[in-house]
Amino acid sequence: MNDRKAPAEQIVISKPMLKKALQLHGSGQVEAASDIYRKLLGIEQLTADSLHVLGGIAYRIKEHEAAVIILEQAIKINPEHPIYHYTLGNARCSCGELAKAISSYETSLVLQPDLVESVIAMGDAFVKNGLFKEARLCFQRAIRMAPFRPESFHRLGNIYKQSGEYDRAIACYRKAVTIDGAYTPAYNNLGITLAERGRPREAVACYHKILSIKSNWPEVYVNLGIALKEMGETDAAMESCRHALSLNPQLSDPF
Repeated sequence: MNDRKAPAEQIVISKPMLKKALQLHGSGQVEAASDIYRKLLGIEQLTADSLHVLGGIAYRIKEHEAAVIILEQAIKINPEHPIYHYTLGNARCSCGELAKAISSYETSLVLQPDLVESVIAMGDAFVKNGLFKEARLCFQRAIRMAPFRPESFHRLGNIYKQSGEYDRAIACYRKAVTIDGAYTPAYNNLGITLAERGRPREAVACYHKILSIKSNWPEVYVNLGIALKEMGETDAAMESCRHALSLNPQLSDPF
């Protein structure tokens, strides 16, 4: 056995083994837990990096509390790595620990001030907790830090839409798709907002653009059908909704 690790996405974690390790860890049997961690990762020496990999995997398989425990151990070994704190922030947020998540993101930014991912994640955490003013400030900050990231404009657009500032929302969505012409989430919310503001023809153009990129998105066919109906194109609207239901029979028929 050697210390070369497989890429994180190729590592398959045994949940029973992971839970056993966490039980040992929680009872103070750190060495016994570490033995299992090493077996899970296929390595001989447990390092901060390997613990970060394991914590990230636990997070991706939605073992969020496990991820927090493992990532905190990685940070004990190396507290100066900004990505460890960023990943811990994500895990804490998923556990509903907003204040601790924000603290982790802020620590990551002290260590790496240009880590825009932490600012975006902090904004997402505020949105998740209904703190839209704080989220707006985060996304504006992210835009100042990295003005060519479409996801920041998209998220800011969502904040403006939520607060009824539709023209600003539309401008943000347009900016996002100007930066990345294949950024379909922004096209979708742009289309929805335009339709809600009585501009169905422009909305239809957005939905057609999405479907030229991602042709199997059933909700977009529903949105397209609604906009077409508003334009009086009933047959095309019905066909679009039938196609949506063929892709996802669980959808409700909007008509």
